[in-house]
Amino acid sequence: MKCRQIRQGSKRRWLGPTLVTIGITLASAIAGAPPAHAAISDCYNKPAYGCWWSGANGTGDRYQIPITGGNKWCSINDLGTIGWNDRITSIYNNTRHDMYFFIRGGRVGDYYTLKGGHSVSDLNSTFDNKISSVVWYCESSV
Repeated sequence: MKCRQIRQGSKRRWLGPTLVTIGITLASAIAGAPPAHAAISDCYNKPAYGCWWSGANGTGDRYQIPITGGNKWCSINDLGTIGWNDRITSIYNNTRHDMYFFIRGGRVGDYYTLKGGHSVSDLNSTFDNKISSVVWYCESSV
């Protein structure tokens, strides 16, 4: 009888951690993997003036510049207001006009020019994660 009780106790000590491991594994499988980040190609032909990403080659977090229309110059004078100050690494310009990315807020200081319809997959060290404001031409449609 004593041997049987010891064996049951051993099973219980083994069963507890096993059930916890199985539970964690199942919870991870149900939750699934985190969503994949959008690539530069995901920004082409979208209703947006363009996109930028926190990582190289269109990886990481993405910001899509919404179409506002009006055929005028538009800007974001302080990218910190939208959580993007000093975070941009790759950019796609979905317009026919140049975009200007400045290293200081208020559109001052050195700037990077991105031609219309072009992208940059990895900004050089002068501009990578140093952009604080941006200017582009807002067309009625893209």
